Amino acid sequence: MSEEHLKRARGDLRPLDEYVYPVYTTEVCPKNLTEWQERSSAFNCNKTNAYMCVPNENITELLEFCYSGPQIRIVKGLCMFLYKRHSTLDAYECNHFTEGCPSSNYRSQDVHIYQSCVAITNGCFLADPICNRATTTHYFINSTNSRTTERADWTWKRPLDGYVYPVYTTEVCPKNLTEWQERSSAFNCNKTNAYMCVPNENITELLEFCYSGPQIRIVKGLCMFLYKRHSTLDAYECNHFTEGCPSSNYRSQDVHIYQSCVAITNGCFLADPICNRATTTHYFINSTNSRTTERADWTWKVTFFGVTVVLFIAVCSISFRIFSKYIIDK
Repeated sequence: MSEEHLKRARGDLRPLDEYVYPVYTTEVCPKNLTEWQERSSAFNCNKTNAYMCVPNENITELLEFCYSGPQIRIVKGLCMFLYKRHSTLDAYECNHFTEGCPSSNYRSQDVHIYQSCVAITNGCFLADPICNRATTTHYFINSTNSRTTERADWTWKRPLDGYVYPVYTTEVCPKNLTEWQERSSAFNCNKTNAYMCVPNENITELLEFCYSGPQIRIVKGLCMFLYKRHSTLDAYECNHFTEGCPSSNYRSQDVHIYQSCVAITNGCFLADPICNRATTTHYFINSTNSRTTERADWTWKVTFFGVTVVLFIAVCSISFRIFSKYIIDK
């Protein structure tokens, strides 16, 4: 064990400021299980407060510490880092790495196996070929949120306004059951609050969230979307789609099978040949009602209604005067 780690174990070095528990910088993380166990012992970590060695949130330094909880299970395709604000472990999506991204789920003490997750320089993972892009997406291990990280300024990606529960935009929905389950796990969704990924009501963005209820059964010929006003799942009739409309009843977690239900652009499903018509009909899953959505401007309806009301009042006024005159003449 290095002299530096002995000093830390003896308490000769001061921990970093602003963390909830003692956190120290280190030049290198353990490279095998033996080194991991030695460092854990030197820091007096235990099963309740597990030893960790991960980058900081800016990916500029390696940190080691006894965490505020036991080991955690990490979803494949993610590398951990320590988020300073709440001293919680967070994770960076690494599927685009040139090498070394975890290809299977793993425990936090197995970070030493994936050295690409602790090989960093100047705010970047060495294996990250797109480190310099403005925005990269991170998925939380211990939260139902996702966060967009600006390299220049790390800021929270807030959930969208107007929904009853946290709802976030995403570029793409899961394409198979494995991806669906991984995203569900990353968001900490469960049987009571099922993971969902569907378009918004305007068919302009894809949304992912833990729903306010369990999975639901969807009737064939319908694609789901999230209706904002009550944060409820609604459905779009898709029998006229050129391809991909569900041909049998299905569960909400099987949306990944019907990619035409999540392939959208500019307010349209890509498979919808009549998207530009003035009126399209939506049928509710959770209601006996149907709803007509006008794609065109609603101004003419308001104008027509106003003119009708004015004419009605005018006719009533004239009729009343004629009737009054008739009574007087009598």
